[in-house]
Amino acid sequence: MQTFKEEEFSKRYEVTVIKKRSISALSQGIESTACNIAQKTPSAIYVHLGTNDIIEKVSVEEAVESFTKSIDKILRESAQCCHIIVSHVLSCGSEQDRASHFREMLSEKINSLRQTSSSSEFWSRVEQNHNNNFFANSSGHPYHYMFRDGTTHLNQRGTKVIMGNFRTSLHRAFPLNS
Repeated sequence: MQTFKEEEFSKRYEVTVIKKRSISALSQGIESTACNIAQKTPSAIYVHLGTNDIIEKVSVEEAVESFTKSIDKILRESAQCCHIIVSHVLSCGSEQDRASHFREMLSEKINSLRQTSSSSEFWSRVEQNHNNNFFANSSGHPYHYMFRDGTTHLNQRGTKVIMGNFRTSLHRAFPLNS
């Protein structure tokens, strides 16, 4: 299994990658995770969670609520210039409808938090990477060739595409001065 290498981005950005197995694992360790991130003072935090929660049949509503509470804690603890890039969950096979529902609910929740006066200051630093290039059309069903056979996890090709999406999100959050 190919993993993300933080050093790929260290030339231009101070990036922190949250490496947790699931949203529930992030929620359980949020105090230490938020403190650790605050000490590192990154430019950006990349969060791609939800696949294992979908597989384990965690309630979509519960997962979205836990996810947004955890991100809110990180936003409040981290440097004011820190951006959080939320990479929307992808899934293929039998779980794609639940993954699609998760993406929709998470996007609605983030957009709602941006509108709320008490949280808009923090949530305006969240970039949503919808990973649209994984989808053939508006059906919400991703290309199957991006996933390991019979699983909901990305293969090497899918990992390369998602990392390209991450780069695009970083460039959007931190544009080069011309």
